[in-house]
Amino acid sequence: MANFLLAKNKMGLIDGTVKKPEVTSPMYTTWVRSDTMIKGWLTTAIKIEGCGCGIGKQLNKLKEKERTYKFLMGLDDDFSVIRTQVLAMKPTPSIGTVYHLLAEDEQQRVLTVGVRRTGTEATTFQVNYNSQRE
Repeated sequence: MANFLLAKNKMGLIDGTVKKPEVTSPMYTTWVRSDTMIKGWLTTAIKIEGCGCGIGKQLNKLKEKERTYKFLMGLDDDFSVIRTQVLAMKPTPSIGTVYHLLAEDEQQRVLTVGVRRTGTEATTFQVNYNSQRE
């Protein structure tokens, strides 16, 4: 894959030597197009042949991070404190860890306040999470 990216003059987008231009830059659209094209190449390469160069692992970490952020941003305002705490964690925890932290937070609130959410919400999350991973 590295040779392919070098041949297409795209390695700089992967290793960071080509920086993302400002949105107002005339090169921004070109950069976005190239970035999107590379993501497509990498996704295809990983699905078809795998990748021994570490890029596949980085791409999977990025996808997991995006899923975690999407999940966190979809939470009710009841979870705003724990959401902020999780977003401040470095490195970003896995979505499984985040779910565990949220369950603990909710359980603590149940013990102190006596308010409990329905069990169907947790089940729905688990079903949606499992279907996304497949």
